[in-house]
Amino acid sequence: MSRTPEQTWAAYLEVWNGSRPLTDLDALLADEYAGQVGSLPQDKAALRSRIDVYRTAHPTARFEVLDQFAAGDRLVTRLQVTGLSGQEHPLLGINVGLHRESRLAQEWAVWETH
Repeated sequence: MSRTPEQTWAAYLEVWNGSRPLTDLDALLADEYAGQVGSLPQDKAALRSRIDVYRTAHPTARFEVLDQFAAGDRLVTRLQVTGLSGQEHPLLGINVGLHRESRLAQEWAVWETH
């Protein structure tokens, strides 16, 4: 299936939001996926675990794209997450993704901390 980086990213956020199952990550992530959140590296297994823990801890959390632009095989997204327990204001973050063959191959994410 051929998807644009924007389509892949939208499906990826649906996994984070819980409207798609974790098993959909297999079709969205490249075999060599490598991520970095702040200074913490993660592989596919670590990402899957992180999403599962996050969805369990924050079942009402919702990720939303605020701005997005593409340059070649890279997609930059500014996003927010709302509905976090005990969090009055949205949490803001920026993600840079490298896409290969309709899949997310690498990503670098930075989120504000409170």
